[in-house]
Amino acid sequence: MGSTISVTDSGINSDVLYEEGTDGRPKGGRGAGKTDGSVDLGNEVKVFPNPTADYVNIQLSLQEASLFKVEVLDVRGKLMLIQEQNNPLPGQMVRLDTSKLPGGTYIVNIDIDGEIQTQKLVVTH
Repeated sequence: MGSTISVTDSGINSDVLYEEGTDGRPKGGRGAGKTDGSVDLGNEVKVFPNPTADYVNIQLSLQEASLFKVEVLDVRGKLMLIQEQNNPLPGQMVRLDTSKLPGGTYIVNIDIDGEIQTQKLVVTH
C-alpha cells in the first residue's frame, strides 16, 4: 500500500503534498508526479531529478520570499544536509550535492518564509 506524507497547519487542517501509489510513483495531491520525473509542489518549487545520484535541483518560482531553507533528513529524522539563503530570486535554482549521501530514501523539507513543503527524495549510487 502507498504511503502519505502530509503537513498539518496548526493541527487543524491537513494538506497532502505527496502520496505514493502502489507502484512507488507519486500520485494525486499537490505533489503529483510529472512525466519528466520531477514533482511540482504547489507551483512554488520544483525538485528534480528524482531519483538522483550526485545532485538535486530545487527551482523556485516565487513572487518574493525573505528566507529559503532546505533540510534533507534520513528516514529516522537525522539531519543530513541543510542549505539556507536570504532573499532568493524568482526562478532561481538551488543545487544540493547528494553525492556523499548513502543510497536510500530521504525527506526534503523546503521552508519558504515559515511555510514548509515536504518531498520524498531517492538517492541511488
